[in-house]
Amino acid sequence: MAKFLTEENVNQLLEMDDALGSLEEIFLASSKGGIINLPRERINIEGSSFNFMAASWEEKGIVGYKSYVAGSKGLSFHVLIYSLEDNQLLTMIEANRLGQLRTGAASGIATKYLSTNDSIDLGVYGSGFQAETQIEAISRVKNIKSCIVYSRNSDNREKFCEKMTEKLGFSLEPTDDPKESAIDKDVIVTVTNSPEPVLMGDWISSGTHINAAGSNIASKKEIDLEVVEKSDLIVVDDLNQAKTECGDLIQAGVGFDWSNVVLLEDIVSGKIKRSNENISLFESQGIALEDIAIGFKLLQKANNENIGTELS
Repeated sequence: MAKFLTEENVNQLLEMDDALGSLEEIFLASSKGGIINLPRERINIEGSSFNFMAASWEEKGIVGYKSYVAGSKGLSFHVLIYSLEDNQLLTMIEANRLGQLRTGAASGIATKYLSTNDSIDLGVYGSGFQAETQIEAISRVKNIKSCIVYSRNSDNREKFCEKMTEKLGFSLEPTDDPKESAIDKDVIVTVTNSPEPVLMGDWISSGTHINAAGSNIASKKEIDLEVVEKSDLIVVDDLNQAKTECGDLIQAGVGFDWSNVVLLEDIVSGKIKRSNENISLFESQGIALEDIAIGFKLLQKANNENIGTELS
């Protein structure tokens, strides 16, 4: 019998460590050819966008999809997972919080493998909903010595830093100078809704790792062309999806060579490694295999604790 899990259930059961472990496991599985991932498709209608993406994990015996509608009239996110054993629905999950954890965890995994320092100075662009889990995930895989946060709205960034300092137990410092979130930083995160670049290439230095996580629309970009050009190692979660959604790379122009872009799964599996001097860039689009992996972990915890509503 299928189980319905609400946002309240997700908040009750799912921790960042669950999300990080699930993504690490599924990227390793994907590196061995055990995953099929279907990139996001969109239908834009009446001021809203319907989004659909799917994945299968044969080893676990599951297949599923994430769908959501987003626009000025509101947001609605759901993940559905089916059993490959009997082709029956296993769970339907309200997935706004799940998606927030997933996006943060993807950057956490990228940072774990692409930042060569155990203790880091972190710079963050953005002070919204998604920025919270970016910092939380990175704090699980690295010791954060300092964290400087820039966003355009001073009130938002002040409140954000106060909230996250209390939640995470280390100090976050707001800044009104965007350069301060980049200069001499070991790791930089961009997670904004800006259509124009917020991070400039002449601010970053050798050895920096960058997580660009804010945009999955081809017409937008968070980083300027120089950041892309200075990046020795460019990593994506799914190449086909990046080619249709990653504005930072799509807008790099005809000279950009997609054959040099590598997959996060190959970083996690150890097939590809970075050197200490390199600048690395992870372009996070948010893909279905990530949602399915975390959703399945959530279902296992819900079953173990007898939480959720049975669907007849």
